[in-house]
Formats: sequence, C-alpha cells, structure tokens
Amino acid sequence: MMRCPLLCLGLILCSALGWSAENEKNTPLTEPGIVLSFDDSGNLPLWAEQIELFQKYGARATFFVTNPAELSDTEAAALKKLADSGMAIGVHGVHHVASVDYVNEHGTEAFLADEVRPALETLRNVYGLNPTSFAYPYSQGDARTDAALQTLFCHVRTGYSSGKPLAESDPFFIPLETVDQVFTMGAWSCDMATEKIVETQVYPALERLKERSEIIVFLAHKISPEGQQYFIKPDILEMILKRCSELGLRFYTFDDLPSRWPEQN
Repeated sequence: MMRCPLLCLGLILCSALGWSAENEKNTPLTEPGIVLSFDDSGNLPLWAEQIELFQKYGARATFFVTNPAELSDTEAAALKKLADSGMAIGVHGVHHVASVDYVNEHGTEAFLADEVRPALETLRNVYGLNPTSFAYPYSQGDARTDAALQTLFCHVRTGYSSGKPLAESDPFFIPLETVDQVFTMGAWSCDMATEKIVETQVYPALERLKERSEIIVFLAHKISPEGQQYFIKPDILEMILKRCSELGLRFYTFDDLPSRWPEQN
C-alpha cells in the first residue's frame, strides 16, 4: 500500500484551510442537480476506469469506500486517481456492518470506535482526504446512529423504496433551500437500471427537479457492462449523465452540499 506522509500532511492542511475559507458548508445551493454516489471499495478500479466518461459530461460523484486500511495497491491507486480527478470520497464503514444491528449489540460509542472512526482516520491520515459524508451499509440507520454520525459528518446517505413512480416520490427530492437542514439523505438506486427504467423513471424525475429547483441522490455500486445484482452499465450511466447535461443540471458531490453539521462534542 502507498504511504506518503509528507504529501498527505500537506493535503490535510490544505483541506483544513479550504474547509474554513471557501467551503463553509452554509452557502445555499442555487441550481438544481443530482448527487451521484457509488459504494464498496472492491469497485474502485472499475470506478476509476470511468473517469473519462464522467469528465465527458463535466460530472462529479461521491465514492463511498469500505475499510480503506486494507485496500490493495490497485485499489489505492484507483482511489488516488478518483480523488485527483475531483471526485469526492466518503466513508462506508470498516466491515460493512448493519449499523443499527451493531448499535443494538455494542452501543453507539463502539459503533463509532469500531466501524466509523478508523475508516475516517485512514482516509485522512494515509490518503490526505477529508471525507464529509457517510453511507449506511445496507441503508440501515436510525435516530441513534444519525445522532452519533452528526458529530463527524455533514451528511449521511441511506436508501429509500417507494411504490410510486420516482417523479411522484417526494421523499427523494430535496428543495435547494432546505439541503442544509437534511442530514440523512435517501437515495434512489440505479443498480440494474435498464433503458426503459431510465426513460420512464429517471428522465421524468430529472425534469421535475429542474422545474421545482430540487436535488436528488442516486446510488449504485459496480460500474460494469455485466454483473449479478449491484451494478450499473456504463451506457446506462451515460444516458443519465447526458440527460442531466441536456437539462443544464448541476452534478454535486456530498462535499458540495451545505450543512448545519457536524455537531462537535
């Protein structure tokens, strides 16, 4: 695994200065857009392969990393490539445990000590990054885990399901003026999306958020032409990116979103 203590220290200091000077997390968003997010460290090399696709449409995304202390050299290089290209990196835990189950068995302090802080500190101290967001493994969180994570992060991401068409599912849409007030953001899964799903579900949702000045969060896992369950095909992803570009929507990362948190102890 790569180790660059001096470089990482410099990046940490720059990140800290940037946090106070130009990213106060209290400036409201002014343009509707989407927040793309992807999960699990094993997908890092595949994500890095798609950087040119993102850049083609001026798109940025947030990549949630699991157990960064155990990345292979290939995964570590892909993580650096993503960060250097302007992508945001978030925390997805150490062992990808279901957060509520872990808290029920061990308590909130153990949850932070065992599953959250080690991953956050590795990304900071080893890779020189300053993650501002956490994604719940299995989208499992509750008021206790939210309160604990508010001491460390600006936002957390979970997942929602709805029996309604996406464009009619209000919980997925966040008005621009209230983004800073929403700590836990529910995402719609693009995994296994087809052309028909994009055309009938995603496109109307994009038109809605443009008209109503909102944002929406999407989640996926592997970016690959094939897979078993948790993946999105590059051509399907490109359909979404292209339509966002045509509509003039912004591509936000979680690092871009205004927030009232973290609440320090």
